Formats: sequence, structure tokens, C-alpha cells
Amino acid sequence: MSEGKRWWIGWLLPIIAVIVLAVSNPSQDKHKETIHRAIENQALQSLQSLGAMAGLGIVEAAGLFKYQNYFVCSVLKIEGEVLTIGILGRVFINEL
Repeated sequence: MSEGKRWWIGWLLPIIAVIVLAVSNPSQDKHKETIHRAIENQALQSLQSLGAMAGLGIVEAAGLFKYQNYFVCSVLKIEGEVLTIGILGRVFINEL
């Protein structure tokens, strides 16, 4: 293989990886849906979580969620603390 072709192939994989990450980056709605689902699951186990769910609705209505899109991944924060991290179409909860 010629030197020119090796250079091109060396850049192809990172470019494809960035495109896949960017296309599969979860939306703000996906982050919020994941948080709501996690709290609902906890509500089945504890009545305190029902209060947390109501509080989450107030936080959302007040616009305290801050969604940050980094093109290849995204995060949802409240008061500077990361609640969720999204990458490859999935959203992971940091802490509840």
C-alpha cells in the first residue's frame, strides 16, 4: 500500500467515529425522559420518591435544567451538577 493511502486510512476511522457519535447524540428530551423514568421506578419502591418527582416537575417548569451539547456527547445539569450523560444514543444517570 502506498504512503498516501495509509495516511488517508489513518484519518478515516476517527472521522467515522466522530460522525457516529454526533448522529447518535441524545436530545435534551431523551435526558429528561431518562430522569423521569428513573424517578418513577424509584417511586415504586419509596413514597419519598413521589415527592422527588413532584419537585422535579417544579425544577423543569422553572427552567433550571441546563442541557449542554458537546456534538459527540451531551449532559443535563442542574445548578452546575451533572445529572445525566448522553452518548451513542443512550443516557446514563450520574446520581439521583
